[in-house]
Amino acid sequence: MQHYWRVWLVAACLKVLLFPSYFSTDFDVHRNWLAITHSRDASRWYADQAQQNQWTLDYPPLFAMYEAGLARIAAKVDGKIVEESERDYASVACIRFQRATVVLTELVSLGTAVRAATAGDTRSALAFAGSGALLLVDHVHFQYNGLLLGLLVYALFMLRRGDHVKAGALFALLCCAKHLFLTLAPVLAAVFVAAHVRPRQDFVKAFLELAGASIAALAVGLAPLLVPAWRAGRLGAAFTELAGRLFPFDARGLVHSYWAPNVWALYVFADRVLLKVLRRSAGAGATRGLVETAVEVLPAPGPKACALLTVLAGLPAVYAAARTSSAAAARRLTYPCAAHAALAAFCFGWHVHEKFLLVALMPLALLALEGRPRDVVVFRQAARLATFAVLPLIPGGADGVTKLLVVGAEELILRTTFAADAFPGDGLHCGAMAALVALKEVWPLALGGRLEFLPLMLTSVYGAVAVVALTAYSARRLLAAGRARNAGDWEASVVAPSPRRPRAKQPRSLLKTICSLLGSRDED
Repeated sequence: MQHYWRVWLVAACLKVLLFPSYFSTDFDVHRNWLAITHSRDASRWYADQAQQNQWTLDYPPLFAMYEAGLARIAAKVDGKIVEESERDYASVACIRFQRATVVLTELVSLGTAVRAATAGDTRSALAFAGSGALLLVDHVHFQYNGLLLGLLVYALFMLRRGDHVKAGALFALLCCAKHLFLTLAPVLAAVFVAAHVRPRQDFVKAFLELAGASIAALAVGLAPLLVPAWRAGRLGAAFTELAGRLFPFDARGLVHSYWAPNVWALYVFADRVLLKVLRRSAGAGATRGLVETAVEVLPAPGPKACALLTVLAGLPAVYAAARTSSAAAARRLTYPCAAHAALAAFCFGWHVHEKFLLVALMPLALLALEGRPRDVVVFRQAARLATFAVLPLIPGGADGVTKLLVVGAEELILRTTFAADAFPGDGLHCGAMAALVALKEVWPLALGGRLEFLPLMLTSVYGAVAVVALTAYSARRLLAAGRARNAGDWEASVVAPSPRRPRAKQPRSLLKTICSLLGSRDED
């Protein structure tokens, strides 16, 4: 167990070395949220003002409360951090403070949750602390995904072990910290019903227990805004402002400036091809990938259509949960169903960011740690795809070296600690991703500003094909589990070997190497 925390602490020290790295506008976003939650009355956190920074608060009240807590400390570190201004602010003290909060909250939240949900060994630590995608997004690009994903992991773990009511309450709190987790709710609701409500004779009481705990948790999560708003006599206005910030469908389009590798990347790519075939001129959204719906020939899907497709894509998980023969079988489907729900939401969601793949990666990692060959293979491919998807967010130059080191370290972990049978074409697939990453780096040097969006488009399209294939494979396995005689028994439905045998001789495990460096001969 001690090696588990040593790995996390070593990873944290390495992340501290990234403090001077590039950071995106998300850094300015969170700095301004510190100022908003510190300077304003809570009832006006989401209100527009005559003079304000462009980075308005658009996370739910529970996360805003977290920012308000950090702001109290930030005010003592550098008073200008919490001053609301139209200009961005990034002093050395500000950068160090915000970077440190990401490292510490990830260590406490995700590290503790993974320790509870797994064996707590070195392999478990490497699966999460060694995630290249999470490192690049949180500790270079800058976000707080580690904090939120830790809550997700612990909620799924509690559901898996049978603490259904507590799991429902924690998941509701998670949605009050980041509302995008609501996309998992339909599928997880099916698992909750199959595990907690249906098996009991007093199913009405069981349902009321689950619903009551979840509603109470939602009330707690929204209280930081609604209680002050009620006292200020502007409860209705505050609720309207909150809804407008959390769901700005009119202000955002189907795809982001860098298309997330999902179904809509393929859809928009097909639209671009039709533009050329029909010899029609493209608008600004098509040529520069602006944050708006860049669909001009094909019908433009709206938010409701995306929501409907997300629900439909999640039905294989709902079917598998509904077909379970016992509460224990339903609980065993927690991780597969959560992973599929996240993949479905990523594939069909409105204005999805590439970082959302991290949500699917968490339950896939938990499945891989259980040791079944297919789950290990799926986790390896998902981890590669998640990192591949976020690489374009980080610029080249000195940070290009960081990207290369991160990708190399993660690949070493995947090939040693998570060694498993490969699927046909695995080498070609990895080579294609490497070629696209290299193309993105050398394109500006070779062609200057011409066709600047082409490398990103190719990256999105190739990644989209791989993600859609992974989602389809997940659906196939869940449908097979649902059709099985012992419906819902995930362990029994995935024991078949992978397509190709592993090599006879394996290199020394990275796990053993790390343990020996840490002063122990065992793998804990």
